[in-house]
Amino acid sequence: MATASYTIPDILASLDVEPLNSGACYGDWIANPTGADLTSLNPSTGEPLAKIKMAGPSDYEAVMAHAADAFADDLRPREQRAQLAGAQQLHV
Repeated sequence: MATASYTIPDILASLDVEPLNSGACYGDWIANPTGADLTSLNPSTGEPLAKIKMAGPSDYEAVMAHAADAFADDLRPREQRAQLAGAQQLHV
């Protein structure tokens, strides 16, 4: 039985991991976070795998604002949330 041989770049490409990736999101990834780069290392070799662009203060504020909005939406009465979601009838 033949064994498959994959390189780290092949595996990362199959996972859509780019050389520099966003590390901040609020449902959607923030395209260009303003924080520093964090290098992810291969634990077996110590070699760099990819970099993650971390959130900066303004990104943090945007993430927290989205979280607060989502929390406030969740506090609406169930009927109103269902109506906003386009539900035709409630299932309890």
